[in-house]
Amino acid sequence: SRAVEAIEVALEHHPAIERELCQLLVTIAPDNAGHVLLRAALANNRPSLNAAAGRAMRDLDRPSVADLVVEAMAGSRHQRQIAISLAGWIPNQMVIEKLDGIAASEPVREIRLAAIEALERHKTLATTESLLGEFHRADAPRRWQLFAAILKCGDPDLLTKRDDPLWLGNVLTNELPDIFADHALEVLRQRRQREK
Repeated sequence: SRAVEAIEVALEHHPAIERELCQLLVTIAPDNAGHVLLRAALANNRPSLNAAAGRAMRDLDRPSVADLVVEAMAGSRHQRQIAISLAGWIPNQMVIEKLDGIAASEPVREIRLAAIEALERHKTLATTESLLGEFHRADAPRRWQLFAAILKCGDPDLLTKRDDPLWLGNVLTNELPDIFADHALEVLRQRRQREK
């Protein structure tokens, strides 16, 4: 469609709004957004776009996205490196196993390091999810420590993304004092500034 084509062009020329464009694409064209995001990442070869596309892909059908990314890992060196970068955001066992295999036996150093980095991202995302689960079960004194760990460990974009399993809104309920939400806003604002 014309809207999808416009987003593809904008992803190439407007990196400042690539996060928003990736999310818009997932919203208006969920059936082919995975293909378009992969194509845009391959065409532009920008780490920030890879991260934005990977985060957005979390909202799509996970098995389909996993198949797409794993298939791209069999392409050229460039395709493999981009696909591996995207795979770091996709919570899927087949993806993790493929990354493990690449990290263990890939002869090309850059590809092997990209797989290790993607696996580290998976571990960080899993740790964040575990901390969020533990937060629900913790008593009041322990909650502050867990919350600080979540804010330090979690991806700022995913922690503030309403539809993601890592969304802070799942733990920031009315029963918590306002200081939790205020602290989260400040810490995440500072982290985003440092990342720019």
